[in-house]
Amino acid sequence: MKEHSFTTIASCDTAESNSLKLLLKATAPFWLLALLFAFVTAIVRIDAMLGFSSTETSITELGQLSLLALICARLLYIAKSDRNIRQAATLMTAFFMVCAIRELDFLFDKLLHGSWIYPALVVTGLGILLSARPKGLVLKQLADILGSKAGALLMLSMAMLLVFSRLWGMGDFWTEVMGVEYMRAVKRTSEEGLELLSYTMIAYSVLQIKFIRD
Repeated sequence: MKEHSFTTIASCDTAESNSLKLLLKATAPFWLLALLFAFVTAIVRIDAMLGFSSTETSITELGQLSLLALICARLLYIAKSDRNIRQAATLMTAFFMVCAIRELDFLFDKLLHGSWIYPALVVTGLGILLSARPKGLVLKQLADILGSKAGALLMLSMAMLLVFSRLWGMGDFWTEVMGVEYMRAVKRTSEEGLELLSYTMIAYSVLQIKFIRD
C-alpha cells in the first residue's frame, strides 16, 4: 500500500514537473519580448539622459539601423539557403534595405536634399528584378511566409511601423496634445522610440521564419 502511494506521488510530481516545463516553454516568447521591450525603453531613456533625443546620430537611431542590418542579413541568409522562399526573401530584403536608406537620409541630404530616393529606387528595381524570376513564384512564397506564425507577427509589426508610428508622429497631433507647451523633442522621442520598438518586433519575427523544406 505504501509502495503504491509512493508511486502515485512520484507520478504526480513528474506530471507537475512536465506541466511546468511546458508552461515555461509556452511563455518563453513573452519573457523574451518583455526583455526586448525593456531594452528599447532603456535605449530611449539613455538618449534622453545624454541629450541625444533630437539628433540623427542618437543611440535610438543607431539601434534602428542595427536592427535593419540584422533583418537584412537574416533575410539574405534565408534567400541563399532556402530556394522554396528565395524570391520572397529577396524582395523582402530589398524592402528593408530601402528602409535603411531612408533612415540615412540625413547623410544623403549632405550631398543633395532628398537624394536618398535615387539609391532607394535602384535597390527597389534590383529587388523586383531578382525576385520576378521564375515567374509567378514570389506571390506564393510571400503567402507562405505571411501565413505562418512568424508572418502574422511580422504583419502586426509592419502595421505598427508604417501606419501607427506615422499617425502617432504627426506634428498637428502633438500640437493639439501639448498646446502652447509643445516641444518637438518630446514628439521626436516618442516617434523614434515607437519606430525602434517596431523594428525590434520585425527583427524578432524575421528570426522566427522557418525554412520551407521540399
